Amino acid sequence: RQAAKYGRHSSGLLGGHNTAGGNFVDTGWGSHKRTLDSDAMKDLDACSLTLVPCVDPVITPKGVVYDKQVIYQYILDRKAEIERELRAWTAQQEAEAAGAASEAARAADQRVEEFVARQEGLSKSDLASRRP
Repeated sequence: RQAAKYGRHSSGLLGGHNTAGGNFVDTGWGSHKRTLDSDAMKDLDACSLTLVPCVDPVITPKGVVYDKQVIYQYILDRKAEIERELRAWTAQQEAEAAGAASEAARAADQRVEEFVARQEGLSKSDLASRRP
């Protein structure tokens, strides 16, 4: 029975809360009363994002309360962030395309120079001396 090895008798070894002497206080995690007092809980009418009372509350099917204005502001901020990232990505793509085009043009120029050098009977060292 492998499951019994991790049962209630060994929870002290695993750092559980079922140990004698109040494991919460000993490890610095507080106590049962401290973790459930008013400081640990938000107001019922408070927005789950801002923790301030809602002006225009919206409740999800799971019961989470948000302020409608906070949701709108988040959507607008996220939209602006996405547009900013899209502009940066577009600029990066254009820079990469320009770099690839200049590389292709440079390679084409090099092929033309090599062709002309072969037609004129120049060696590679003569061709290298002609390049700027």
